[in-house]
Amino acid sequence: MAQISIEYNYMDKVIVFRQENNAGGTSRGTFYDSEDTVVKDLIVNGSPAMLYKNKNGVCTLNWQLRDLLLQITGVITEE
Repeated sequence: MAQISIEYNYMDKVIVFRQENNAGGTSRGTFYDSEDTVVKDLIVNGSPAMLYKNKNGVCTLNWQLRDLLLQITGVITEE
């Protein structure tokens, strides 16, 4: 399974984009503190996605597109 990570530094904030090949149909889970994290279901370009908003301001957005698992992590907005 190949993974690519790209780190963007913008206005003193770091945003990390990860792309992972999921050709074998692997599943992924996410661990989070349910007391400190709000979870929201979203749609990204027609695909179901999960947004995890931590109370420290860091968000993680996970979704799948074709055979790719995609993730964006950082201080980002829902839009």
